[in-house]
Amino acid sequence: MSTQTTHLALRRFGFAFAGDGSHAACLAAGADGGWYVESWRLPDDGPAVPTGLPFAQGLRAQVVALPDGRVLVCRPAGEGHAVVLLAAGEPEEVPLADVRLPALRMLALPGVAVSGAGPVAVLVGTDARP
Repeated sequence: MSTQTTHLALRRFGFAFAGDGSHAACLAAGADGGWYVESWRLPDDGPAVPTGLPFAQGLRAQVVALPDGRVLVCRPAGEGHAVVLLAAGEPEEVPLADVRLPALRMLALPGVAVSGAGPVAVLVGTDARP
């Protein structure tokens, strides 16, 4: 009798790196079939260290890793998009903005200071007008 073990393929996408290269984030498929934010600290002298962000997200969410380890998320919500902030060790996300545009793209700004003072990302949106 032979036994066969089936493994689910690990799926990750939407990788984003902090402006200073110290952290990374993406969406990863969970064992339950859902999508979750996954993030890592990227030290200069060793392997990546997971930071632990067990926040479920939809497949269309966009992430931006910040230099202090937090993750900015932009996801569809109702007639627009919600922008929220996730932090390891925090039980809930922090809502930052609701943007009423049907199409929105979030891009990290390069070279953001570790202090996080000032802008960290830019949102580019379109509406239904020709």
